[in-house]
Formats: sequence, C-alpha cells, structure tokens
Amino acid sequence: MFTTIIMMLLIIFGLTSLLLIGMGIYIRKKNAIWLLSNFSEDRVRDKAGMARWASLFLYLFAGIFFIFGYGIFKYQGTAYEIVPVFVLIPCMLLLTVLYLTGGQRFLNKGYKKHNNNGRINL
Repeated sequence: MFTTIIMMLLIIFGLTSLLLIGMGIYIRKKNAIWLLSNFSEDRVRDKAGMARWASLFLYLFAGIFFIFGYGIFKYQGTAYEIVPVFVLIPCMLLLTVLYLTGGQRFLNKGYKKHNNNGRINL
C-alpha cells in the first residue's frame, strides 16, 4: 500500500512537471504574458523578453518538481526520507524571488497610472 502511494505521488509530480513545461512552451511561443498575474501587461516594455524569462522560470520549476518526485521515490523507507521536502521548499522560494526580481528589468521605469479621481497609482 505504501508503495502505491509513493507511485501516485511520483505520477502527480511528473504530471505537474509536464503541465508546467507545457505552460512554459505556450508562454514563450505565443508571448502570452497576460497569463502572468504578477506583471501587468501594460507595464511590460519587452514582451518577448518577459515571455522568455517566465518560460525559463516554469522550466526550472518543472525540473525541481520532477527531481522532488524522484527524491521521494528514491529515499522512501530510509533515514533520508524527509530530505526532499526540506530541499524543495527553499529551492522554490529562492527561484520565485529570483524570477520576481529578474522580471523587473522588463518593466517600464517610472510607470504611473492615474485613476478616475486624479490620484496616482504606483
């Protein structure tokens, strides 16, 4: 039963990796930066560059998920069983911070947008 659960986890992480790779390919080919919720499309200066940057992030994220699934499978029943969890979380957080800070170079500098009552939204 335990082996079945581990195999299901491996399949789930593998399918998640494939989904992230597919999203990365779609964003890169179609310049679909409207899918990125953390960068407003009207603030992006270089849409093709932002699409390449986001797809690279998704590829790396997919690789981390795949390695994590393999780590769970490889270390099951050993003393190192919890190691993939302690490695996955810092890697995901570090990669997300690098993505967000690196994506700033594709934005317009000094962008200000006025709302209806004259206030400036930064």
